[in-house]
Amino acid sequence: MYSETITNHVNNRGYNLINVVENVMTHELGHVMGLRDGTSGSPLSGSHNGSVMNSNRSRNRCDVPTNFDVTSVRMIYN
Repeated sequence: MYSETITNHVNNRGYNLINVVENVMTHELGHVMGLRDGTSGSPLSGSHNGSVMNSNRSRNRCDVPTNFDVTSVRMIYN
C-alpha cells in the first residue's frame, strides 16, 4: 500500500496523506448532503465531538460518519 507523509508546519507533525484525503473528502461529502461545519449548537452542525463535520477533528484519521451525522442527514431528508 502506498503511503506518503505530509508535514504540518504549525506543529511539525507528520500526517498520512491518504488518511487526510479520506477525512477531508468525507467531511466535504457531508456538505454535499446538507451538513454544516462548526459548533453553533444547531442539530445540523458538526458540534458533536465525533462528527465528521466537527472543525476540530483530527485530519490524521479515516473518520466515518457517526450516529450524530446520520441522524442529522435524516432530519434534513425525512
